[in-house]
Amino acid sequence: MSEGAKFIHVGAERCITLAPSHSYECRLIGEIQGPGRPLPGSLTWTVGGELVLAWGEFFATFDGFESKDVNKREAFYVTHWGVWVIDGNGKPASHDPLFVIGADQ
Repeated sequence: MSEGAKFIHVGAERCITLAPSHSYECRLIGEIQGPGRPLPGSLTWTVGGELVLAWGEFFATFDGFESKDVNKREAFYVTHWGVWVIDGNGKPASHDPLFVIGADQ
């Protein structure tokens, strides 16, 4: 991990709540990898196209639920990604991300 970063195990539970007029946007920073088994912390997709977070043996949705709709052995995934807050006007609230994940670090 990079200096100043810390690991927090959140499991499949809600951990971030945004103001009602705000939303978030996941952005890919690194290359899409696969097919293969996603590394823990990677962003991957369900067979239906929903973004989920790979977390060891399970996959968590951004709504805080576990998803079983991922092909665990042949998924496409991104190990370097981030989340940006989007304001009520549909614009990024900041040029900087809320957080960035580097699962391969």
